[in-house]
Amino acid sequence: MPEHAPPSVPELDQMEHDALDFFRTYEEDIQLILRNPRLLMEGEEWKNFTAFIAYLDSALAKSTLPRETLLFRGMGREIAGSFLFMLDMKAEKGEGGVFTDLIPHIIRDPGYTILSTDPETILQELPGDEWETRVVFACLGRPGDTAIVLDEEAGEVLYPRNANWVTTGATTVLIDQTPVVVIGIEMAGCGEEIA
Repeated sequence: MPEHAPPSVPELDQMEHDALDFFRTYEEDIQLILRNPRLLMEGEEWKNFTAFIAYLDSALAKSTLPRETLLFRGMGREIAGSFLFMLDMKAEKGEGGVFTDLIPHIIRDPGYTILSTDPETILQELPGDEWETRVVFACLGRPGDTAIVLDEEAGEVLYPRNANWVTTGATTVLIDQTPVVVIGIEMAGCGEEIA
């Protein structure tokens, strides 16, 4: 039975610890650069950035999930509608619709993937009014998955960059009278070099 508990932190050297701390502080900026490397590639900071990424990748390589863990990630309003359209799903206003016959889509993120063990926190952080459909990814982290605890208290788990996730199905549920589309995903590879 999957648990809602993050993996433990492995033995890391000082540079790997520093890289994790730096990521915790500057996550949005780091993700932006990984998703748009041209923002920094021509600058003199590029060498330092790639060295930092190497330490963060090394920290991740040393850590794995010890057991099955249910993980979640919310999807912002700006892309939720487009994503549902791409999957050919309508935002349902009620419960029910299980979409296991979805054509699988690959979602590739050049940044790191942050998932949470706490679905309540994910739902609270989603924007929108109470009648707007919200979209959440759910995946079953498996023992041996490369991942590291980013924030133990918040249940945040960091997966490697350049992850390929495959959609496996979806359903719509009502949580406190709010429709939530839950899309199942599985990891299908990761970890290529940055530009």
